[in-house]
Amino acid sequence: MHGLVVSIKCNFDPDYFKCPTMSSPSHPQIDCKQLSKRFITKGEVLSVYENISFQVQAREFVCLLGPSGCGKTTLLRTIAGLEMPSQGELIVDSSTPDVNPEIGMVFQEQGLFPWMTVYNNLAFIVESNPNIDNQEIPQIVNEFLRKVGLEEFSQYYPHQLSGGMKQRVMIAMAMACEPGLLIADEPTTALDVTVQAEILTLMKSLQTQKGTAILLITHDLGIVAEVADRVAVMYAGRIVEMASRERLLHNPAHPYTTSP
Repeated sequence: MHGLVVSIKCNFDPDYFKCPTMSSPSHPQIDCKQLSKRFITKGEVLSVYENISFQVQAREFVCLLGPSGCGKTTLLRTIAGLEMPSQGELIVDSSTPDVNPEIGMVFQEQGLFPWMTVYNNLAFIVESNPNIDNQEIPQIVNEFLRKVGLEEFSQYYPHQLSGGMKQRVMIAMAMACEPGLLIADEPTTALDVTVQAEILTLMKSLQTQKGTAILLITHDLGIVAEVADRVAVMYAGRIVEMASRERLLHNPAHPYTTSP
């Protein structure tokens, strides 16, 4: 997804979806204001999340923490533009000086092209970036396959890979263009602890060295302790706590984060 300012304002019947002029670099990369998402099932209104407001600043690593079923994935899909909110305002902006205006996304479902090899899946994404010279593509593809530990599997097809290996390909695809904004839904869940640590280190290096802003969903406090600058705690469809990593780990305010 190419970097654009995406502004959505909805009040049950969304009346517009537009990409206005690039905002000021001082604007946050993600700005959610009173977002709500509801579905109507068998005549009943079911709320997935309600009145969500938070920001992810440029070059910031934010973890969205919460139990299964609390609405994290639907919120992330909304921010990624795959779901429309029922109400509220959302601005997503990957534009920051000296940072690649690309948006990288990693979801729990692996979306690989089954007729392409691992190498070609990754190359397809890299080729779509107009800022990358075609002569650089093989070097970039091989470099990121090496970083996620799949260099020797470059000519494999998706059906020949395990679930964890497919997830690593998706992570490489999201990070290979060194995006200005990376959105990830529990990207390391299917990975063993060693590979998980390597992927988190790679994400952190994108943030610190390339200036990428990252929003990562997790339910693992260990991941929060390792990479987060700030943490948004989601519970029962609402943001119940927003804090720095240090404050959340040493002085949590909500019962979910204080429980063992």
